[in-house]
Amino acid sequence: MPFRALRQRAQLIQRLIRVRRHLERTLKSRDEVSRIILNALALKGPMNISGLIREVAPERGSASRVTARKRVLGLLEEGVIMKGAGFDYRLIE
Repeated sequence: MPFRALRQRAQLIQRLIRVRRHLERTLKSRDEVSRIILNALALKGPMNISGLIREVAPERGSASRVTARKRVLGLLEEGVIMKGAGFDYRLIE
């Protein structure tokens, strides 16, 4: 397996570990929507609100833009995610 592919897998594992540690550490982020948002950002990389809603909806059955935005703003305040280029959000490395 090429070195680049191994490095990408290692980075993915590190992001997932960071998300898990955050969820274990904070009560506020233990709700289902925040968990799905963090996992989506860890697995798929930077996304905007619409992309995050597309990730939340299949797992919850529906997704409110207001609820997703509220959770994203909460995660921003906690310092777990940051605003990237344009309207994208990403995990803090």
